[in-house]
Amino acid sequence: MRTESEKSSALADSNILIYAFAEDSPKHGAALKLMRQCLSGNITLTISLQNIGEFCNVALWKYKLDLALIRRIVRQLLYCSSFVKISYTADEFENALELAEKHNMEFWDAVLAATMKENAIDTIYTEDASFGKVEGIKAVNPF
Repeated sequence: MRTESEKSSALADSNILIYAFAEDSPKHGAALKLMRQCLSGNITLTISLQNIGEFCNVALWKYKLDLALIRRIVRQLLYCSSFVKISYTADEFENALELAEKHNMEFWDAVLAATMKENAIDTIYTEDASFGKVEGIKAVNPF
């Protein structure tokens, strides 16, 4: 968890990671632009290990990307200092159940929202408007 003195940043949802590497998607350009802004130091982005896992699943099964390419991308995401990495704990699981019920959210989205709240992250780049239902979270659709 971050300390109060650490600067919060916006979180990049899984769909940002996916579209940044899905060259055939009409959303590719916007997602890639956001990722490049982070890599160049113009913005700070946070990614959850959950997002990286979701990226792997979609890249492998939907987009049929080569496993070696997926491994390289994951390594870059994990070890690139331009991205702040976070993960959830058991507490976020319990909080997610409450958020899922209260806001009629899918469970994994609720886990991500609970993780954001725990890490003082108030903005998420996503095409999923359900995050905006959660108090204290602003959903920004870059597409």
